[in-house]
Amino acid sequence: MILSVCGGDQVNENYLKTPIDLLIDKVLNPTDKLIAQYLLWRQGGNGHCWPAERTIAIDLNLNLNTVQNSIARLAKNKKISIQKPQKRGRGHSNRYSVIDLKNQSIESNCIKKSVSIDLKNQSVIDLKNSTENKPYKSNHKKEPHTPEAKTKYLDFVYLTDEEYRKLLDQFGEAILKEKITELNNGIGSKGYKYKSHYFTILSWDRKNEKNKFSKPERRDYRVPVESGFGQTVAV
Repeated sequence: MILSVCGGDQVNENYLKTPIDLLIDKVLNPTDKLIAQYLLWRQGGNGHCWPAERTIAIDLNLNLNTVQNSIARLAKNKKISIQKPQKRGRGHSNRYSVIDLKNQSIESNCIKKSVSIDLKNQSVIDLKNSTENKPYKSNHKKEPHTPEAKTKYLDFVYLTDEEYRKLLDQFGEAILKEKITELNNGIGSKGYKYKSHYFTILSWDRKNEKNKFSKPERRDYRVPVESGFGQTVAV
C-alpha cells in the first residue's frame, strides 16, 4: 500500500487517490462506488480492465440495466474512462480505466510513505524525501481471461456448470428440463441466436410469469334452462 502525504499547498489537484477516496466520494451513490471498486479490483498492471457488463452484473448480483446506468454515471462524472471495442462478439468488450488511479503524478515536495502490512497486522514505515515526480505503478498483473467451458444440453443449448447449478437451484430438475427443451426447440425451429443461454432462460421465465398474471381469468357459470340441463356460459 502506498500513502502519499504532501506539505503546504504544493498539492496537485489530480493527486493520486486511494480506494478509500472512492468510498467517501459524495458525488457517487452506493451502487456507483461498488462498481468503481470492482473495476479497480479487476485492473491489471496497465491500469485497464475488460469485464463485460453481464459479467459485472453476475459478479455483483445486480440487474444489467443498473450496471449500464451506473457505468454511464461514472463516465459522466469522470471517475472512469471507457474505450469501446473495435470488434463485437466474444472476447471483445469495453476497456475501463479508473481515471484517478491510473498513472497520476505526485508533486515533487511530497513525502512518500511506503507501508508494508502483513497478515499479522505488523507494519514497517520508511520515510524518504522525494525530489521528482513518480507515477503510481501497480504490482498486480492482469491474468488472461479464459472462458469457462460449457456443456451441451440436447442439440443447441450450452451452459457452464455454474450456470446449470444456479438454474437447478432456482427451478428444480423437472422444470429446468422443460425450459431447456423450450429453448432448444426455439433455436432449432426458428434459428434464434443468443449470446447467453443462461440469461435467455431467465428472461423467458420472467416473460412467462408476466404474461400469466396479465391475462384475465375466464370463469364458467352454469345457467339453468327449462329443460333442466345446464348451459355453460363463458364470461
